[in-house]
Amino acid sequence: MKLKLITLSAALLAFGGAAQALGVTNKSYVPNTYNCTGDNVKLSYLVKPSHVVQSSLSLTLDGKNYSATNSTTLAEIDSLATPLGYLVTISTEILPDAFVNKASVIIPDITLGTNAMGVTTSSFTFPSQLILTTVNTPFIVPPYIGPVEVNSFLNLECKATFVPYP
Repeated sequence: MKLKLITLSAALLAFGGAAQALGVTNKSYVPNTYNCTGDNVKLSYLVKPSHVVQSSLSLTLDGKNYSATNSTTLAEIDSLATPLGYLVTISTEILPDAFVNKASVIIPDITLGTNAMGVTTSSFTFPSQLILTTVNTPFIVPPYIGPVEVNSFLNLECKATFVPYP
């Protein structure tokens, strides 16, 4: 088994060297545009570098439109790194001292580009979920009884791409 592994490693190294000799280079980048659809759901998330104005997320859910942006002065989009990828969240409705409704999408870590064999991947389609959460804030009278966070999950089909910015 060890000999087969060494032989495979040597072959891959040789192929990689041959690919570089032919002018094929490893070039990779992280997607910055995500478009997702599902039943009565459309979501677009644009991640822009901090020096380029702002990131934005638009969501259409059951015919109702929501949008959020992140800029140097305003942060309406939360992005949390998790073992599943990034959990990207916006608030869709707030009633102080009663509840906050949030919509979150799971965005996995994805790498696009050209590998050592010259194969280029410029977009990637992946399944995800939109998580709709109602956070019941227990600051009401009479006190709130029941689960504080109530979640529902909607299946999405997403496409990740990279769009260069000037």
